Amino acid sequence: MVSAVGHGKMPFGEFAGSLSTVLPIASSAHLGFDQVGGAIAILTNHGTSVREATQELAFSIRALQAPNNVAVLEMQRLGLSSVDVSTHLGQRGLTGTIQLLEQAVLQHIGPAGVERAGCVAGAANVAVSLWKGRRP
Repeated sequence: MVSAVGHGKMPFGEFAGSLSTVLPIASSAHLGFDQVGGAIAILTNHGTSVREATQELAFSIRALQAPNNVAVLEMQRLGLSSVDVSTHLGQRGLTGTIQLLEQAVLQHIGPAGVERAGCVAGAANVAVSLWKGRRP
């Protein structure tokens, strides 16, 4: 906890008080505290409050565990199995899962960054599907 607070922009008390929002969900996904603390530190370093960071992280983990139909279809368009992403979330961790998604998108980008048809739309739809509903 001390390390996460030291790497992020957050008071220790706020960090400790917000963990109940994300830890049960992260635990159900078999994600370690290092992944959770690191993600919160990164988000707070980019200006997100601790409270919002834990809420966004909890929503993201839920969305990766059980993606909606739009996300499932977009992952398929990118050559990914949503079942594989969900099943191996704990083994890959947040970092590994994000890298997997990033690699899938990059494989659909042509030379010199020229996008192939539908790639950017597909990546955007996956991102929107994962974050949709984060705010009412």
